[in-house]
Amino acid sequence: MKNKILLAFATMQEAAHTIEELSFRPTKETGVYENQNLNLVITGIGPYAAHHSIESLIDGFDEIWNIGIAGSLSKTIQPNEIHEIGKVSKFSFHPGGLEDTAFYHSECILKEIEINQSKIKLITADFPLHNPTLRDSLSCS
Repeated sequence: MKNKILLAFATMQEAAHTIEELSFRPTKETGVYENQNLNLVITGIGPYAAHHSIESLIDGFDEIWNIGIAGSLSKTIQPNEIHEIGKVSKFSFHPGGLEDTAFYHSECILKEIEINQSKIKLITADFPLHNPTLRDSLSCS
């Protein structure tokens, strides 16, 4: 029996090419698309939005693939490259501001989950990181 697969994208911009190229069409559910072989959902940005969007769909699928455009903080990673992630962790902003966030991030929030020996880390957040000081503090290169 063929596995039923759900592709999950955070934003329509990330999913648009896939929707067009693989002839996905909208379903009755908002943000959910289908073609002959796959289903696709637009979740919204961040782990909480992804959880909320996928929670009601999860029982209907054998596999869920989270696909998207990760904003790299490394100068060595170029656009249009695919990389295997070695470690995953979460960044959360501290309400005390940027100074407290640096401490909160390094000491309390990010507990890395090691997937394999790749040196590339995926750090998820609930918001885009526009502040250059904050981005540099999280960068590995």
